Amino acid sequence: MVRIDTSKYQVGESLYTALPHFANDEDVLNSQCQDTIKVYQYCKVTNTPPYKTVFETPSLFIEDILTIDSEFNYLVKVQAEKNKDTNGSTK
Repeated sequence: MVRIDTSKYQVGESLYTALPHFANDEDVLNSQCQDTIKVYQYCKVTNTPPYKTVFETPSLFIEDILTIDSEFNYLVKVQAEKNKDTNGSTK
């Protein structure tokens, strides 16, 4: 198993950079992944849970959603830092 040093890089950033060198991205970013991202976006926008209760929510789904949320928040932070560096203030 490949270990990614998450103290330096986010998992998504590392995969985005390294993926083309060792795998077909279509195998990794399949329709199931895209559907999970769409569910995440829908739940975030509408502020609704994906399942009736936490107990009904599959643990793998929770793990996927937490990973997506972490990566999304990281990207927002990076973009804010870029905007600050470019404009001298946060947008």
